[in-house]
Amino acid sequence: MELSENIRRNKVKKTFRINPKLVREVRLLLKARTETEAIEKALEQVRFKTDIRKWIDRSAGKFPNL
Repeated sequence: MELSENIRRNKVKKTFRINPKLVREVRLLLKARTETEAIEKALEQVRFKTDIRKWIDRSAGKFPNL
């Protein structure tokens, strides 16, 4: 099975009402080729930031404005 097939299998079609200017801005900031890619990258960054914050809280205490 190719990677692209696996990625497509794990996706579902969703409908959201999103500000198109915001999506366009995020797409440019993240250098994404498509709006979908931009949204996925933004969500991944939120998840990563949350994981880092949890790790910092567990290992070194709390840091403000992370």
